[in-house]
Amino acid sequence: MHVFPRIAIALLAHLVLLKAEDTGYELLVQSAPEAWERNCTTVDAGSIGQLNGVFMQPSVGIFEVGGTSFTAALDGFGKMHRFEFDVESSQVCVAAKIIPTGFYNQSIEAGTIAPGILFEETTPPRSCPKLSPMCNLMGANDNVFVNTIEIDGHFFVLTDTPQWVEIDPDSMGIVDVWAWNESDSVVQNFHMGMLGSAHPLVRPGKTGDDARVVGIQSDMPMGFGHTQLDVWAVDPSNPHRRELLNRVNMDELLDDAWMPYLHSFGLTEDLAVLPLMPVNVDMTQVMKGQPLKTAFGNVSS
Repeated sequence: MHVFPRIAIALLAHLVLLKAEDTGYELLVQSAPEAWERNCTTVDAGSIGQLNGVFMQPSVGIFEVGGTSFTAALDGFGKMHRFEFDVESSQVCVAAKIIPTGFYNQSIEAGTIAPGILFEETTPPRSCPKLSPMCNLMGANDNVFVNTIEIDGHFFVLTDTPQWVEIDPDSMGIVDVWAWNESDSVVQNFHMGMLGSAHPLVRPGKTGDDARVVGIQSDMPMGFGHTQLDVWAVDPSNPHRRELLNRVNMDELLDDAWMPYLHSFGLTEDLAVLPLMPVNVDMTQVMKGQPLKTAFGNVSS
């Protein structure tokens, strides 16, 4: 029996496997709740190039509370990292902390993951009380950290919902959920904004008052009506007010009521480029307490 060739082949296969491993990748889905107090260091002159200012980088920081764990990685509690670059002094400062959202605070207080809309249900699964079947819909739902933007000195964390959360760039604490003016014309009467884009865009090629931030939003009717896709803009000089630029009634495109999902979109000086995929987001089951993944389906026509 040729034992040594078999051992050599097994050893070679093991070495190939070790080489293929991405060391440290698993740390991306392990909790890191520790806060980093602001710490500065001086680097070699010129090593940071022309970097000057503050860079905010969100991530996921905690994947479980008590004996309950998030199933989908991006459902975890957000953590913010702040990097300061000073080109004159060649100094770099770093700080980080868990974003103290309402969802996070309620979860810590309860010792388990609080009610709120998640993409996948937790392990073990949560459940809404029989007398409050919409508890997840009524939760804080402010664990938004996919993107950060700045408008007129206000810093926001965003995800694919209409809700923007203002964050203090110095303390990395939550200021409040951003309130649009009551005169906001984006959501039509008897409609509810359900989905947004985590990546609003500054209108390219424009300066001054014309350099507005453009976003999108999907609305569902409360009863009879059209499912709508809105394109809106906000003026940096009046960041509480959105202006409706265009509205598409989705059933007029396919003769069927459907709600699109757009994580991002394109923007030219004069046109918004909306990539409409054959995906319908039906929030019926989500409103009854089911996770968000149950809402995604094919467009029926």
